[in-house]
Amino acid sequence: MAKFGNLFLSDDLHKVDRGIQEGEFNFSDPALFGNDHGVLRIVQEDRIEWTDCVANGRICKEEPYNKTTPLLRLGMPICCSVVLDEILRDLVNVFHKKGINYLVLYGTLIGAMRSKTIIPWTNDVDIGLRKEDFRNTTFFGSLQKDLGKKYLVGIYSGMPRMLPVFQPYTKLSASPYNSGFCEMQLKGEFFSDEVIKSIANMLSLGTLWRRSGYLDFYVTEDSWWNGYSTVEINGMKLVTVKDPHGFLVDHYGKDYIVPSVKNESWNGFESWKGYV
Repeated sequence: MAKFGNLFLSDDLHKVDRGIQEGEFNFSDPALFGNDHGVLRIVQEDRIEWTDCVANGRICKEEPYNKTTPLLRLGMPICCSVVLDEILRDLVNVFHKKGINYLVLYGTLIGAMRSKTIIPWTNDVDIGLRKEDFRNTTFFGSLQKDLGKKYLVGIYSGMPRMLPVFQPYTKLSASPYNSGFCEMQLKGEFFSDEVIKSIANMLSLGTLWRRSGYLDFYVTEDSWWNGYSTVEINGMKLVTVKDPHGFLVDHYGKDYIVPSVKNESWNGFESWKGYV
């Protein structure tokens, strides 16, 4: 992972990283090592794991997520929208099994209407619930049981939210590109000029923002349930209000369909609201 970004990994850090194999459990979870040392990408023999989002306008595109990523793209970041896509899929699967009604709203609905995906570098998914569910004291506790240990459901910063506790990663076999995995001697396409150039835009970004994204639950107006329509996000068919265009115009104005930020060189999470 140090070689990937042309970084220098000291002998001390290398020993800590490899300590698990010598009976020292300083960093038994590679993601902890990455977070503690500001490493964006951790390469393992069977996957690449990301510990931070880069919020990079040149790399993270507003287009449906394609899971069949070729090798050349494996060095790229797993965009925020990929993590949010998994959160949304897991929740909707539970809702379908339990017969719970929901509506896709706000920024998530903008992405569905504008590009059929989740807007890159947004930090949440927006889901509306009926009042009887939202105000039911047992609803969210029951939802936590259905979702299992992969998520935490509760009140965070005054909002009912669903937070992931998993690390985003891309599966791969590094064996064909490995001439000694301990020394990270990966070769060929894996360290192509394209990947190295892309990484150069990521390394200076701080870790002040919420790293993994989350899902917000909103109480809805009764009138929003007078009919419904379906929208698509990354191939998923999802339920929303009857007139999604009118809903978004009311909340964001008639120009919601046009992104505010068009410059692909934009870099940084602080201005993400200006993009929506």
